[in-house]
Amino acid sequence: MGTGPLIDDDILIKSVQGGQAADFEHLVRRYEKKIQYFLFRMVYHPEDARNLTQETFLRVFKNIKKYRCDGKFSAFIHRVARNLAINHIKKEKRQSSFSRMFTDQSEERLLIDPHTPVQQLEDREKMNQIRGSMAQLNPTQRLALTYKFHFDYSYRQISELTGWSIPKIETLIHRAKKNLKRKIKMQEKPIQTVLDSGEM
Repeated sequence: MGTGPLIDDDILIKSVQGGQAADFEHLVRRYEKKIQYFLFRMVYHPEDARNLTQETFLRVFKNIKKYRCDGKFSAFIHRVARNLAINHIKKEKRQSSFSRMFTDQSEERLLIDPHTPVQQLEDREKMNQIRGSMAQLNPTQRLALTYKFHFDYSYRQISELTGWSIPKIETLIHRAKKNLKRKIKMQEKPIQTVLDSGEM
């Protein structure tokens, strides 16, 4: 089957369900980067994100015959990735995840580029403080904030992906932001400014 962008997800899925397993690769190429980016924003560790991405597609492929072609494959694959991410977060020790995140995102980059301007380093440190605090949120709060700030999804879009009511989403985001404010003390740039700007 061709790989053109006009080929609908459900057409590819029906082909895979009919025995053309090779067509699943088209779906992998279509969604791999998006899923890996989402998972990285959830677990804050590139290797874990890659492994979870592979596991996501493996599980989707194993259960492809159970999928009902209803035009919601994007939500289906996000649900699989989301469940894997939440289970991973629950299993990870908070201090271990926090330490690895700073090694990957802060120290490693500074070693690669030691001449980064001071202001840029300070801004990066503030972002790392926010990411570090996000890594300590409970999984549902982290998920809601990830969808809202990293993907700029509306409450309705988040509701469609998670099945949560809009009032629940509003509450989760409000509580998540409140928790972040308690955890982070910024000397120059208020946390509210960063949260409102969506710079995370």
